[in-house]
Parts: sequence; structure tokens; C-alpha cells
Amino acid sequence: MTEITLIKPEHNMAMADIIRRSLEEFDIDLQGTVYVDPYLDDMYSHFTVPHKVYFIASEYGRVLGGSGIAPLDDINMEICELQRMFVHKEARGKGIGQLLMDQCLLAAKEMGFRQCYL
Repeated sequence: MTEITLIKPEHNMAMADIIRRSLEEFDIDLQGTVYVDPYLDDMYSHFTVPHKVYFIASEYGRVLGGSGIAPLDDINMEICELQRMFVHKEARGKGIGQLLMDQCLLAAKEMGFRQCYL
């Protein structure tokens, strides 16, 4: 059964690998993408601050994907953005993305965001 939890430091390496492999798979491992984002290898620290959250989908301890919520900008704190939603290639098509999206939108609402940029 798929479990959705908050990101922990031990998830950093697995999520960075899933994201990089996904971008390589679709030939978008380019400058200006999350592929070269300095926070990619430590998403735990990046998302465990006020107004941000990142969720991990896992089964039996294996990370299958993740997705997060963060303010779209620092001016309007009523609008958030769905960030870094990636699912491992072997886990796609099983509803994991929907579970992550649902959890992110629920968290966004609980944090007071009124709109979410996808």
C-alpha cells in the first residue's frame, strides 16, 4: 500500500535520483530546470520552512515519488505553486501522482492558500 508522508532527510538522495532520471528520460535535463537546482540534493531543508511542504510517496520503505507546495512568490501569500512533482518510472500509472496532488492541495488549503498554480 502506498504511504504518503512528509519528507525526511533520508529521502533526499532517492528523490534527487528520481527527479534527475525523469528529466533525463524526457531529454529536459537542461540549465534552467530543477535538474541543476542547488536545492535538489537537500529538498528536506528547502521544504521544511514556513509556508512550504513536501510529501513523499513510498511503499515498504521504497521512495516512489514526491511533490511539494510553496508560495508562488513572496508578495501574495494566497497563491501557492505545486512544485517538483515526480514519480519513479516504474510507479507511474498507479494513481500515485493523484495521491500526492490530493495531499498537496489539502496541505495548501490548511496553510491558508486560496489558489494553486500547477
